[in-house]
Amino acid sequence: MQSRPFLSRASLVLLFLAACGEAETRPVVASDHAALNAGEYTLFAGASAPTTAHPDPSAVEVGVKFRSDVSGRVLGIRFHKLAGNDGTHTGTLWSATGEMLAQATFTNETESGWQEVRFAQPVNVQANTTYVASYHAPSGYYSATNEGFSSSVDAAPLHAPSSGEAGGNGVYVYGPSGFPTESYRASNYWVDVIFATDAVTRLSPPSQLSARPVDSTSVDLVWVRSVQNNGEVQWTPAAHHLVFRDGVLIATVPGTQANFRDTGLDPSSTHTYTIRGKDTLGLVTAPSNASTATTSSDAPCNPCSLWTEETGRPRVQNADRSPTELGLKFRASVAGTVTGVRFYKGSLDTAEHVGHLWSVDGQLLATTEIQPGDTGFGWRELAFTSPVAIAADTVYVVSYFASAGGYALSNNYFDWAGVNAGPLQAPSAAEAGGNGVRNVGGSAFPTETWLNSNYWVDVTFAPTP
Repeated sequence: MQSRPFLSRASLVLLFLAACGEAETRPVVASDHAALNAGEYTLFAGASAPTTAHPDPSAVEVGVKFRSDVSGRVLGIRFHKLAGNDGTHTGTLWSATGEMLAQATFTNETESGWQEVRFAQPVNVQANTTYVASYHAPSGYYSATNEGFSSSVDAAPLHAPSSGEAGGNGVYVYGPSGFPTESYRASNYWVDVIFATDAVTRLSPPSQLSARPVDSTSVDLVWVRSVQNNGEVQWTPAAHHLVFRDGVLIATVPGTQANFRDTGLDPSSTHTYTIRGKDTLGLVTAPSNASTATTSSDAPCNPCSLWTEETGRPRVQNADRSPTELGLKFRASVAGTVTGVRFYKGSLDTAEHVGHLWSVDGQLLATTEIQPGDTGFGWRELAFTSPVAIAADTVYVVSYFASAGGYALSNNYFDWAGVNAGPLQAPSAAEAGGNGVRNVGGSAFPTETWLNSNYWVDVTFAPTP
């Protein structure tokens, strides 16, 4: 910033670095500013502000460029005050081109902390449009943080773009109150707005997030969707859920969807996930609970299966007691032999079982011995009398007959991705023309799909040496 004649620019820079560059910061607490009403938003609520003012005594207008994801109203201006920032302060809202949209004078200020003034009339602003909020400090000594806008400040629905993105942010102009256009070291001068959306939608965060490894490179996420303040789920595809891995946004899925498969991960890697809801106005909820999962190792297997005790944990068992053949389309990337059928047995499924291997066109290739029922639950294995040779990169169907229903399932499991576990793959519904498969009413080649559910049928496979 330029200086008054009696203080050189070099001296000011040194003072600035001494006072602000290494300045201690403190969290902004609720007592620092007036409480916001429901549906009102600011950029810096809860941020950390400097405790030492810039020692420049020049009269200056300092501001911030900002935009909103949604249309709404700017109700007023806020700024952070420290010792020496005396005199009468005015807050102004400008268009990006310098048109003054509203101005108000701060009254009843405190010695330090956040100060707030509301305009006589709220100002309508458009979504995704840049505006400038500023205040005039007639005695200087304003709050400042060097490089504060080296990256953007995002407090949805409000955003203050980085200095590089905005062509300079924050902004200032010396002298009487005026439109601030200059910038210096991407400094944040701690100017803020009070913003209200055109319509207020209060959302709860998504809940009950569960992250579970699928294989050595994938993790499955399932959660309970956000709800409105009346407790109803009212989501449409225009609303979204935001998926975060290790604090970084990795996917945006439709609001009607409450599951996601994260793929392309490293074997034996651990990741923590959260989900946020984003409504049709662009308002974003607080995060869901965090859930952590570790992918499995990609070490060679023999025998091989699609799921392990860790990755194969169904959440639901069907209360339907109809006798049903339940299956899965699968293939292997190498030739080998299938030695048996694996399936996850629910506690309701207490009757006998028998396993089958089929060609993709329904030819029965092998049948296991009948296994008597039991009252436990978990993975069970049914062995073929003799191993069955299968070709590489060829689709087969493995199934078992649940003679009294009550089988495990996970709806929509194959909607968005398949499973890759070493040499074995279970293709997605899109790739396979539907997966998993069933035959309700008796034991027969399963061809019907229902919500692309996973019925937790698996194989034991030995690759050819």
